[in-house]
Amino acid sequence: MYKSSLLKNGWLWGVVLASLTVAYWIFSTPAADLTLSRAIEKKYVDAQIRVSDSTGGSGGSQSVTIKAHWLQGSPTTVFIRIPAGMLISNKEGNGQRLMTASTALLSVTESKPDAEMKVETYCIDQFSRIPDMKSALAALSDGNDYTEETEPLHKLAQCLELKSAPFYSRQLAIWFVGQGLLNSDRTNAQTQLASNLEKQLNLENERQWESSWNEFKERLLEQNPNRNDLDEIKSKAADNTRTAIPALALEEAQQEMNAFMREGKPLLQQCGYSLENTKLFAE
Repeated sequence: MYKSSLLKNGWLWGVVLASLTVAYWIFSTPAADLTLSRAIEKKYVDAQIRVSDSTGGSGGSQSVTIKAHWLQGSPTTVFIRIPAGMLISNKEGNGQRLMTASTALLSVTESKPDAEMKVETYCIDQFSRIPDMKSALAALSDGNDYTEETEPLHKLAQCLELKSAPFYSRQLAIWFVGQGLLNSDRTNAQTQLASNLEKQLNLENERQWESSWNEFKERLLEQNPNRNDLDEIKSKAADNTRTAIPALALEEAQQEMNAFMREGKPLLQQCGYSLENTKLFAE
């Protein structure tokens, strides 16, 4: 029988043996490829989620840092997927929930048990308190925690990941779908926005008023340590702020509605929404 020169000199057998060795190593090394939620559920990893940076209150971008730690007894290597549309809960009573805006991958191993990744997120609850670095956040399990409210957002986030639109445009699409504003005519939708914005501004004002006033008072006293009209100034400033909030809320609502019509609407259409059948866009 004819034998190739490659077989005769053993070179081909060496290549085959090397390939089989690599394949054996890959497939015999204990490993797992899971979403973050599933890896936590199976006790392969612990995870911490903390806000990295946020300008979410003004519609700016917001991101979280997700840290994973390999747990003893887990497969030697755990590959973790953080999918777009993953819901992140907030244990604060009035805190915003978040949702991942893009897919991220990381891995932890027995020899390198810690890994972290910064991931862009959307805010789901526009008018709730913006999370900060102290907020207790957690990934919710795959599918089981999506509700009639959040499932459309989960699907929309996965679609928006493929779009190159600015963050604020994508966030507007998430907000308008999540708040059900597509089912209201423009006047009612804008009124609803203004009302919620007014409540949010009042809450933020109450939360920050004393610290803001104390800073202002210190500046006044630096100019004139003997002034005795501080209580009157404080009272007038508080009244002026409360009086200004409704107009500020209405103006912001109008700007947000216009921005959605200009930037958010095309994104929803690209993601399969038939907007002509919604009240917001009815003729």
